[in-house]
Amino acid sequence: MAKGRLFSREFLPDFQDKEGSLERITDNKNAVGKICGQSLLVMILAFIYGAVMGCYNGFYQALSSAVKMPVLFLLLIVICFPAFYVIRSE
Repeated sequence: MAKGRLFSREFLPDFQDKEGSLERITDNKNAVGKICGQSLLVMILAFIYGAVMGCYNGFYQALSSAVKMPVLFLLLIVICFPAFYVIRSE
């Protein structure tokens, strides 16, 4: 089995099986693992996005942007999560 297929099957199941994705999302089995896997995927993609944004101004700017983007996404989630919880619980 190719390593790329294993990575995509582990972290991107919702994009591969559209019919079963809703059942997997609402299923409470291994919810923490799902949240951690998706969060890791978002952080990796934010790192890549920051590196691409900063690469036009040199290596150090790319490195700085690559580190800043995941931190900013994480802080955004921490700041906005209470508002999402209040809106969801009503």
